[in-house]
Amino acid sequence: MKVKTDWKNKLKEFGLSVTSARLSILQWLEKHHGPFSVEELFEKIPGTYDKATFYRNLNSLAEINIIKEVQLGEGFTRYELNHHEDHHHHHIICRICKKIESLEMCFIEEFSKTIKKLGFIDISHQLEFTGTCQKCSKGI
Repeated sequence: MKVKTDWKNKLKEFGLSVTSARLSILQWLEKHHGPFSVEELFEKIPGTYDKATFYRNLNSLAEINIIKEVQLGEGFTRYELNHHEDHHHHHIICRICKKIESLEMCFIEEFSKTIKKLGFIDISHQLEFTGTCQKCSKGI
């Protein structure tokens, strides 16, 4: 059984006010693996706040790295829970239905070690895959 995070204390640790909007976002993202667009999140997360407040809360949570921004080349940002600092994964996106699956592995870590030996620091990368999911491939 997965232990739920104490989001109230986490927010306090980072100096953020504990609000129902922030708690709703974090609790929902903890239950549902993303990444999700702002529109998807706003639509699915219950709350009594307007869209501007919702955007501000997402930005505040992303600034302290509790959630992370994900760019998938769609022209907009998606968000997902940042499970922990050393967790890193990629995504595969269906070209037809746009379904997104997480790939819980990274083959690039060896390259990062080589790059560090060259003297670079604060290294990051983005690698996303596209393909046709099993459901959509039946129609082809």
